This record gives sequence, structure tokens and C-alpha cells, in this order.
Amino acid sequence: MNIDKGLYFNDLRTIQAHLPENYSRTFGQMIVHYYLHLIKSPHVNRVSAGGVKHQIAKVLRGIQSNKELNKNHVTKGLLVWIAENNHLPQALPVTRLLSEKNYSITYISTKKQLLQNPLLNSYNKVLLNLPERKTATPQQAKAFETALKEAIAKCNLGAITEADIPTIVKAFREDVAYTQKLEEYLQKLIAKINPKAALIGYDIPTEGRTFTDVLNEKKIPTFMIQHGAMAKVDGIFGTHITKSIFVYGEVSKQVLRDSGCKSDIKITGAPYLDSLVQKLHAAGSRQKGKLKVLVAFSGAGHLTSTEHHKKSIAALVQVAEKNAETTEFYFKLHPKDNRGYYNTALEGKNLKNVFFALPNSQSNDIFDWALFADIMLTGASTVAIEAMLCRKPVISLDLTGDYKELSFIKEEAVKYITTTSELETVIEEAAANNFSAFDSTSNKAAHYAKKFYGATDGQAAQRCAQLIEPYLN
Repeated sequence: MNIDKGLYFNDLRTIQAHLPENYSRTFGQMIVHYYLHLIKSPHVNRVSAGGVKHQIAKVLRGIQSNKELNKNHVTKGLLVWIAENNHLPQALPVTRLLSEKNYSITYISTKKQLLQNPLLNSYNKVLLNLPERKTATPQQAKAFETALKEAIAKCNLGAITEADIPTIVKAFREDVAYTQKLEEYLQKLIAKINPKAALIGYDIPTEGRTFTDVLNEKKIPTFMIQHGAMAKVDGIFGTHITKSIFVYGEVSKQVLRDSGCKSDIKITGAPYLDSLVQKLHAAGSRQKGKLKVLVAFSGAGHLTSTEHHKKSIAALVQVAEKNAETTEFYFKLHPKDNRGYYNTALEGKNLKNVFFALPNSQSNDIFDWALFADIMLTGASTVAIEAMLCRKPVISLDLTGDYKELSFIKEEAVKYITTTSELETVIEEAAANNFSAFDSTSNKAAHYAKKFYGATDGQAAQRCAQLIEPYLN
């Protein structure tokens, strides 16, 4: 990719600041939707055609939404927004501590399967049913286009030009009615629940962002716990609107500040690591037998194009094929990854040294996988730093140069590899029990992991809870 995608977010925030008030707020809530259109992402939601099933679903959504609004929600305590599975390991240790002090906790999500997690059985739960997507009228789109042109003419932008106006207007037409309806629904629901504070899983996608925006308007304190890597200055981090963000360590705090984030940033450590302290103390030993390489890409997304991702998978399959007798490769797929990419690369290979699960284990815990492996291989994922905590050597494979500005690469905490031939050499040497390729990274990795995660003393959730608790009294 030749352009820093963060430039789009910087530009979109600038445009938002120059739009009239009647457009500015919704524009901010939809910022990711505009971004996805601008980079021509395949993940953009399309307005579906009508039909009997569509109409039935619409009626059921309306009924369910009205049920939620008519329920007597009992909380005046903490409201917790979760949108993905990886939000729960951060939130649960914190809410468990607050619940033990008899504070009321309500989890809210658009995903039924998240709320059905047995670990949430003791909490109040609200299933948010999203409104139907409708296109804006041509007249509404034209009025927005006029305002957009005037705003862009006033801005000094780095990536967006007048040529992008039709793309932005198209995004507006697709999603503005949905976002406005979502805000209206959330206004009513939050008024009904009347929380004292809210913990947000992620405040950048449209749903979480609109939720946070409504809470901020009502002056309800909003908090967010870091999840994932904040290892590179990026315009996307400047778009956070949660009032307070709890980060793992100094690295993330500085990245957020340098990216333009205006939130109050507190270093707390990572709550999801609290229960893993004993595991980490036992980490680092070399496994017997064949070399075991854990491969954990984060899939195509903000930092990685689909082409780059497929190229990396192809390189790994090539290396696996050449080291079939000496090395086992264990692929742990990210939730947003696509197994089909791997199946295509492996087609016709009949490799017996490639696996997608641990032997004799159903665990999906990254630390179980990292402790099992001898080497971690990733691209730009946080799993690199999690492997550092386990004292495992880490390879960052970057065949297009997209990751070179990541802080753990700049600080030489990983073995940075940019060609398939170099990867082959390093794996062949490690299979022969020669890990000299990692000699220069081991001490730097330990230092970086400590700086990134802050204290791994089992008290991160306690620090988060203590920062939230005063707002619940």
C-alpha cells in the first residue's frame, strides 16, 4: 500500500470539523463507513433488496426493539458495550471486581452469541437490535454533497480530494438513515437504562461510536480498555471519542498522543493478563521433537491488504513444504481472517506438518498456543508482544514493507523478515537448533514487552475498577 490509511482518518476528522452542525455529528458517527468506501474495502455493508423474508425480518426487528425499550432495566450502574469476542477478556475481570462490591452491571451488544456466554450469566443483559438500512433520498444526498464540497474547499487534506466526493456521497446515501435511526433508538434506550457510567468495547465502528456519542452528549462518563496493538502512530487512533482510555503501558499512551487522541489516557496494564501471571512465569522453555512454529496473522484489515495477506500465507506454505520433515506449523486464525485463503494456498500440497489446532487441546487461548510453540510468526499483530511475554522468539513477516513503522520493529524486538528466502533460512537454522538469528532481539523483546504491557502483576483490572468506581457512587 502506497498511502498511509491513517491519512484518511485525519482528513475525515478535518472535513467533519468544517461541516455544518446538522451533518457534522452523524458524519463523525459514520467515519469508519466513509473510510471503508474510500479504500474500496470488501467489508462494506450493502443495502439489501426487499422481499418477503426481508419484510418479515424488518417487522421482527421492530417488535424486538420495542420490547427492549419497554423492559424495566434495573441498572443505574455500569453499562458495558461489547461488539467482539476480544472485548470480553478485558471487561470481565473489571466488572467482576465491581460486581463483588454490589454495583449493578449491564452488558449490551448487537450479538446474541456474545451475551449467551456463560460468564455473563450473573449480569443484566440487553440485546440491541439494529435498525433497518435504508438509502437517503436523492434530495438529501444532493444537499449533503453541496455541504461536503464547501467543507473540502476550506480544508488542507492529505489523501482525500474532490475526486472522492462521489464516493463519500455514496457512503452517505447508504448509511445516514441507518445511523440517524440508530442514534434515535440509543437515545431512548440509554434514557431508559440511565447508567452512571459506561465501559466501551471499541468506539470507532459506527455502532460503538454512535453509542459513545450519545453517552457523551448526556455527560455520562465513558471508559475504554485497550485491546490489540497500538504500536504505530496512526490517524485512526486520533478518532477515539471515549472520555477515558485505559492502556497497557507507555508505548500505547505515546502512540495515542502522537496520533492526536484527546481522551484522558491512563496506564493500567492489561486486565486480560491478570489471570495469566503464573503461566507467564513458567514460559520460555524449548519443546522437544520437531520445531514448532505458531503462525498468527491478524488477517486483512487496516494495516494489511488482502493481497499482502495472501502473499504471506503463500510464503508460509512454501516454507512448510520445504521443511516438511523437520518443522510443524500451527496456524491460529484471527476472527476476521478467512480460512479459504489458507485452503487455496494448501490445495494439492497434502502437507502433513500444517495444523489449525493444537494437539490434544481445544484451547483458543493465545498463551496456550504461544507456550506450546518454539517460534511465533506474525505480521503486525499484538500476538507478537504476547509471545515476547512468553519469552518466545518472534518473526514479523513483511513482504511489502507495510509494517516497518511499527514500534516493535523499529526497536528491533522481533526478527524482521522481508523475503521468503530469508524466512526459509531462519526456519531451517532453528529446526537444526540454531537460534542465532534471534540473538540480537531477545533482550530487546523483553524490554519492549515490559514497556508495552506495563506492570504484569495481576492488578490491572483492579486499577481499572478503581478508576471507574468513583463515578458509580
